[in-house]
Amino acid sequence: MGKRTILALIFMFCLSFTLASSEGIVHTLQEVFLGDPLPIRIYTDPGLEEVTILVWEDEAKKGILLEGKAFKVPDLRQDMENSENKREEILWIGLLGIPTIAQPGSYRLEIRMGDVSQIVPVSVLGRQFIHEEISLNREMTKLRTEEDARKISEMKELLERISQFNPRSIFHIKPFRAPVEGFRRTSRFGDRRKYRYANGGMDQAIHTGIDFATPQGTPVGASASGQVVFAGTRILTGNTVVLEHLPGVYSLYYHLDRIDVKEGAQVKEGERIGTSGATGLVTGPHLHWEVRVGGIPVNPDAFLQTGPLDKFFQLRETAVDFKEGR
Repeated sequence: MGKRTILALIFMFCLSFTLASSEGIVHTLQEVFLGDPLPIRIYTDPGLEEVTILVWEDEAKKGILLEGKAFKVPDLRQDMENSENKREEILWIGLLGIPTIAQPGSYRLEIRMGDVSQIVPVSVLGRQFIHEEISLNREMTKLRTEEDARKISEMKELLERISQFNPRSIFHIKPFRAPVEGFRRTSRFGDRRKYRYANGGMDQAIHTGIDFATPQGTPVGASASGQVVFAGTRILTGNTVVLEHLPGVYSLYYHLDRIDVKEGAQVKEGERIGTSGATGLVTGPHLHWEVRVGGIPVNPDAFLQTGPLDKFFQLRETAVDFKEGR
């Protein structure tokens, strides 16, 4: 990505406020829906080594809903031509994923910057999720219900990889793109699923991504530029690819027929990473695509509609000055 493109994105991202405190300033959303990413933008003086973000469940701070870190990005507004207010502030970005199972209501967002800590109220809003029922044949029933040490090991390994936070992993700040185009969505993010097993049993689950009804062999492109952190076969998700795009932000591609990338490789937005198929736990050929922030599944549409460093902040934005003793 060219420097002018980055400058334009950051400039759009920062238009809505002016720095007013030598200690720092934070912008975040006052309201966020279940399953959406919660972005936090923070400016601090140079020298700060770490910014920690907590979401407390109530005013008494009895329980933590979420915990994460922010990462540094250059304040490229200082490079703008004809800039009159060049200052040495550092821009930090935090992204948290609001779980779809969280209780709607009022929460307290705490930003810790060294000896300075600030509490900001945030409201989590409920949303309607689709309920669907899926019948599984004997083979798929066995695949889902049978105890298997390998399945447990694979789940732990994947969760460990997508929970990593590397502050230098900044590959993509533009809006994402859908991995396939022109195909019907058969399942949506957050769907509440009821599985009916061939043996008469039932179980419930939450769908963590979007399913596209694609014919087997349909090319699948990277939804954003990034690095391949996993490319292999898993019992439940079949041929699987995982890409890292930002610190703590990953996209996942399940049930592929073929994998065309290797772990450690860097890919560009739209670059082919494989073809869709019907491997793993499936009832037919399709692509399952999801986005995770800090290991938590979030609504992929939030990344299609806007870039993680761009338009998240154009609605319901609030700015809070950090002051000692507040």
